[in-house]
Amino acid sequence: GTSWEEVAAVLLRDGKHADAAKLFELNGQPQKAGEVLDQSGDVTAAIRLYVKAGLREPAREALKKLATPVAQKLLLELGQGDLLLDLLAARNRWEDIGKLYRRAGQHADAAQAFLKAGRTHMATEALLKGGDAEGAQKIIEQDAEAARQKGDARGAGEAYARWKQFGKAAAQVAESDPDKALEWASKASGDADVLKLAEREA
Repeated sequence: GTSWEEVAAVLLRDGKHADAAKLFELNGQPQKAGEVLDQSGDVTAAIRLYVKAGLREPAREALKKLATPVAQKLLLELGQGDLLLDLLAARNRWEDIGKLYRRAGQHADAAQAFLKAGRTHMATEALLKGGDAEGAQKIIEQDAEAARQKGDARGAGEAYARWKQFGKAAAQVAESDPDKALEWASKASGDADVLKLAEREA
């Protein structure tokens, strides 16, 4: 009789890659099956097969051929969060990683990823959501400090005002832009700040 290997060889020769792959898979050769699919251009089918068989390395290799959104959709569908995080990190897609962590409610991890992406606003938001007010404040102070270093008092003020810290915001521009200082100070809780500013103006 004919062996399944011979049948597979005939199928491959006739360009029936999917059928040949099925034979390899059924006969305990998922890696070979995946390679057949991959070489025929059906990369997503190959990845599905690798993942199903627990073949992480071949899956990782095949993923390199996919555009990020396609890979992301496929891996989320397959429940392969770890593979997806690896792929995104390798491609420096830190903002995407942050969003994934945020969706999973892992706010501290989200914040770290957003910081790597240079998205301080999103990082601050994530930390506040995760209940880390101290960590969030640290980022706000760093943003303000970075603006001050550049001699941008207004930018420093805005770093605080963005988070409704109007008293601190007003203090940044008290010298350089008294009108703006007054506007922010009037938004600050309580009138103490406004009075202090009015005294300084007098």
